[in-house]
Amino acid sequence: MGGMTKEQFLTKLFPDLNEADIDYFVYGEYTNLPKHNGNSDIDLLVEESSFSSFIYILKKILIRSEIKLVSFYKNRNISFIRL
Repeated sequence: MGGMTKEQFLTKLFPDLNEADIDYFVYGEYTNLPKHNGNSDIDLLVEESSFSSFIYILKKILIRSEIKLVSFYKNRNISFIRL
């Protein structure tokens, strides 16, 4: 399934998060999601208790779609992931 578009990625991500009952919040511009991200980044706030499940789902989608992790930053208050 390599070469996934933004729309395909987003259309896969949100249903997978919902199906897994991940507690998340889209921060900022979300009107056109999952069809379009408005050429902007997407900020997701994920409940700490859901974070490991979120990472598991995200990694599965990244591997299938050949999307690369650009950076990962974590401190005791926040984790930041850039794709």
